[in-house]
Amino acid sequence: MDLQALSTETAFILIDFIKHSNIGIREGCRYPQAGDDESSALALSHVWRSFAGRRSRRREGPHTVLSDISLKVDRGKIQALVGLNGAGKTTLVKIASTLLIPTRGEVSVDGVDALADPSQARKRLGLVLGGDRGFYPRATVMANMRFFADLADVPYRLRDSEIGRVLEEVGLNGKERHAVYELSRGQTQRLHIARSLLGSPRLLLLDEPTDGLDPGVALHIRSLIRSVADSGVGILLTSHGMEEVEELADRIAVIDSGRILVNGSLEVVRRFADVGWVASFTLRPDQLADPGILIGWVGRRGVVLTRPSGPNWMVSILWKRASEEGSGPAGAEPTRLGREMARFFADRSLDCPADLLVRPAGLEDAFLALAARPGAEADL
Repeated sequence: MDLQALSTETAFILIDFIKHSNIGIREGCRYPQAGDDESSALALSHVWRSFAGRRSRRREGPHTVLSDISLKVDRGKIQALVGLNGAGKTTLVKIASTLLIPTRGEVSVDGVDALADPSQARKRLGLVLGGDRGFYPRATVMANMRFFADLADVPYRLRDSEIGRVLEEVGLNGKERHAVYELSRGQTQRLHIARSLLGSPRLLLLDEPTDGLDPGVALHIRSLIRSVADSGVGILLTSHGMEEVEELADRIAVIDSGRILVNGSLEVVRRFADVGWVASFTLRPDQLADPGILIGWVGRRGVVLTRPSGPNWMVSILWKRASEEGSGPAGAEPTRLGREMARFFADRSLDCPADLLVRPAGLEDAFLALAARPGAEADL
C-alpha cells in the first residue's frame, strides 16, 4: 500500500493517533477497562492553550486560543460545540484527542489523566476527522480495516470479528470486498465512524461528521451517531449545522474567542441569548424602502436581520424573551406578536407580508442573536 494515496496531513494524524493507542489484548476486544464508575467520558478543567505569535507593531508575545475552558462529556450523552470559525473548536478537539498539549489545565478521558498517560487515554477514545481521504482508495474495505485494526493493536485472533462488529454497527456489512473508492461519500463517512469504533471506545470525537453530505445521507449519519451514544459512548460533536446540533445534542456549548459563553440545553442557550420568538417574512423593495423604519420600531426589543433573496429582502426579527420596557410584543404569544406585526404595516399603509410567520426561536436563531451582539464577529 502506498501512503501517497492518503492526504499527507490526514495520514499523519491518523497513524500518529492510532499507533500510540496500543489497545492491547482483551477478551472480545470490547470496552477498555474503565476508570472510576462515576468518571466522565471526557473532562477538561481550566484548560488554556497559547501559541507563539509573530512580532508585530500591535502585539508581541503568545496568542491565546483557549482561555479557561472547563467541559465535561458524560457517557451516553452528546455534547455539541458550536462557534464561529476561529473560535477555538478544532484546538479543543485536538487537546481532547491528546494530539495537542494544553498550555495549562487538566484533561481526563474515562477517568485517565490524558496529560500524564496519553497512551492509556487514547485506548479509550475514537477520533473521526471525516472527509474523502483517510483510507487507501484502491484497497478493499476489509483490507483497510485490517490495517487500522493492526495499528490499533487489536489481537489477531479477534481482528476480523471486531471488524465485522463495527461494520455491522454502521450498516456496511456486505461491503467488505468493495474497494473504498467504490463507496459513496456517505458510506465513506460511515467507514470513518466504523474505524473509530474499533476497540469500543468510551469517547468519540466527531469533527463536522455530515459536512458536504446530501440531506438524506446526513440524516442516516445522524441516526448512527445517536445509536452510538445510546450504546453508552460519550460524544463530543463539532458542527456548523445548527439543525443537526439541535436534533442530536444533549448539551450545547457555544464558544467564542476561546471562551465558552454558555453550556446547557437548547432552552439554556436561548435564555442566555435572550431570544424567544422569531418573526420572518419577505419584503418587496416598494413595501419598505427604508429598513431603518422597521429597525427603529423594534428598537431594543429585538434584532432585525435582513438578507437579499432575488429582488426581495428576507427579514427575520429575533424578539427578546421580555421587553426591556416590561411591555410590548417581545414576550407575547405568537398570535399576539403576529397582530403587532400586522398593525405595524397597517399603520404605515403597507400590505402585511403574506408569508409572515412567527415561530419559537431555535439554536440557529440564538446563535445569530449572540453573533449580532456589539463587538461580536460577523463571519458566520
